[in-house]
Amino acid sequence: MTAVSSARRSWTDEFTRLRNSLRRTKAEAARTWGARFVDLGRSEPLRAWPADTEDAGASWEHTRRYPPIEGLAPVRAAIAEHYATGLGVPLAPGNVFVAGGAQAGVTLALASVLQPGDEVLVAAPYFHSYPTQIELLGGVPRLVDTAADGWRLTAERIGRQVTDRTRALLLANPANPTTAVHDEATLRRIRSVLPPHVAVIADEVYAEYRYPGVEFTSFAAIGGASEWIVVRSASKTLGRPGLRAAMLFGMPEVIDRIAARAAVLTGAASAPAQLLLARALPSLHGVDHMRPYRKRCAEAVAVAREHGLSVVPPRGTYFLWLSTQDGPDLADHAVGERLAREAGVFVWPGERFGSATHCRISLSCSLKDLTDGITRVARFVVEGR
Repeated sequence: MTAVSSARRSWTDEFTRLRNSLRRTKAEAARTWGARFVDLGRSEPLRAWPADTEDAGASWEHTRRYPPIEGLAPVRAAIAEHYATGLGVPLAPGNVFVAGGAQAGVTLALASVLQPGDEVLVAAPYFHSYPTQIELLGGVPRLVDTAADGWRLTAERIGRQVTDRTRALLLANPANPTTAVHDEATLRRIRSVLPPHVAVIADEVYAEYRYPGVEFTSFAAIGGASEWIVVRSASKTLGRPGLRAAMLFGMPEVIDRIAARAAVLTGAASAPAQLLLARALPSLHGVDHMRPYRKRCAEAVAVAREHGLSVVPPRGTYFLWLSTQDGPDLADHAVGERLAREAGVFVWPGERFGSATHCRISLSCSLKDLTDGITRVARFVVEGR
C-alpha cells in the first residue's frame, strides 16, 4: 500500500501478500539466473565487530535458568555505561531493557503504550513492518507523508495529524528506506507540537550509519515531559543480525512496563546472546561504520545518474532511495517481480514501504554487483518505456 491509498485491505493481509509474493519471485529468479543474479535487497551490514576470529567467550553457564525478563544485570550495566555518551543522557541499568532483536523491541515499545484504537503517527514511507506491528497490537497507523519535505518529518505536518486518539509517534532516525536523518532542531520542533500524553518511540538502529557532515542527536537527549523510548540494535551496531539482540532505553517506569509486556509476548532475550553483546561493546570504540559504504555510495549514485535514474542524496543508513522520471514504476511490486525475472536483479519496491514513486537498493554488496545491478535496472527502465 502507498501513503495515498484510501480503500485497502488490512495492513497485516497486505504485508503478508507482498512478503510472500516478493520472496517467492526472488527465490525463483535466483535459481534461474544462478551466479548472475544480483541481490540489491540485502539488509545485513558488510562488516562486523568484533572480528569473527576472536574468542567469543560463549558459555553454557547461563543457559540452565531463564534469564531475567529485563536482561542480565551485568549486561544491562555494560550497555548503560557504553551508551550514556552516545545517547547524551546519564543511564543506569534501570534505564535498559534487552530484547530479542529490534523488531521485537519496537513491538514491545508499542505494546507498552497502546490501548485498542489508539493511533500511532508514522512517517511515510515507513519501515515495512511498522503499520502491521501497530495493527496487530490493536492500534491504528496514522501516516504522515514526507515526500514533499525531503523525506523528513516536520512539526507542521505532525501537528495537523494529532488527534485525541494519538498515543505515540514512531520515528525512524536515520530512516530506512528513505535515508533521511532528523537533526536536533527538527526533533525539538516535533517534540514541541506533541501533547504530553503522546510517547515518542525512536528507532535509532542506524545511528552509527551517517555520512560526513550529517548531524544526529538521539531522541533520548531531547526527552521532554512525556515518555520516550529509544531502540538500538546489535544487528547494525555490531553488524551481527544473527545475534538477535537489541537495547531499549527509557525511564525506569517505562522499562518496567515494557518488561511486563515482554513477560507475555516474547520472554527474555537469549542469555548467550546478551553476554556476547556485552562482551562485544568495547570493540566499537573508534569504529567507522560507514567506511565500506562511502566509495560504494559515490559510485552507485554516479552510475545511477549517468543512466538517467534519480537518487535521493543519502544522509544515513546504507541504502539508496531511487526512482525514474518515466518508464516502469519501480515502486510497483509487480514491476519489481518483472525486474527480478527479466533482468536478474532484485530491489525492494517502494510499495513495500508505502511509497508510490521509489524503490530501495542496498549498498551491502560488492561494488561490481552494485554497479552491474543499477545498470540492469536502468536498462530495464529504458526498454520498458
